[in-house]
Amino acid sequence: MARHRRMYVHSQAYHISARTSEGLPFMCNLLMKSVLFGIIARARSLYPNVKICAWLFMGNHFHAILVNKGDSNCIPDFMEFVNGEVARAINRFRGRRNYKVWATRYKVEHL
Repeated sequence: MARHRRMYVHSQAYHISARTSEGLPFMCNLLMKSVLFGIIARARSLYPNVKICAWLFMGNHFHAILVNKGDSNCIPDFMEFVNGEVARAINRFRGRRNYKVWATRYKVEHL
């Protein structure tokens, strides 16, 4: 069954969240914090049409408020980069290869 296509409108704000498949992979230490915010900083430079209003990492999920300043593909491309890099970083920390970090597709709500 095909997924519904997500539509992103220019200058629209979105609440995005994603949950991990296991509990507590976002370890509360300085190294993990610097890696996670480094990934977000890199994504911000690669995708300047996505404005980050807020970002919060919690124990087993994150919340973000993003504004679409470009075409309809900028937020999905941004989230693909962030989720992929975070998954690779968590797998490196845990000594795993190709392990599924995210439980499901990220959730999007219009604000």
